[in-house]
Amino acid sequence: MGSLAVGIAKRLKAHVSAVCSTYALDYVKGLGADEIIDRRKQDPMTLPATFDVVFDAAAAHSYFAARHLLVKGGAYVTTLPSPGVFLGKAVAVFKGRLVVQVEGGF
Repeated sequence: MGSLAVGIAKRLKAHVSAVCSTYALDYVKGLGADEIIDRRKQDPMTLPATFDVVFDAAAAHSYFAARHLLVKGGAYVTTLPSPGVFLGKAVAVFKGRLVVQVEGGF
């Protein structure tokens, strides 16, 4: 699902920073990602940048872990339903953010 998200984002002319494992670096670069973070070398939760959208296709982090990476008005998107998603939706509103849980099965 992450590779699909990269392709769609690039088609929409977005600047894409993608997180992947070492073995997928060339593949993700071929998809058009502008920046690629090797998650084995850098924890994406420690990035100094902020983003309009954080799409956690692997459902590796919660909204609460990733919220510092979002700009005001930004959106956190995950593929895994959890109680944290519902709580995140309620809390994010007060920060002008959005939390979305998408269904798998593309």
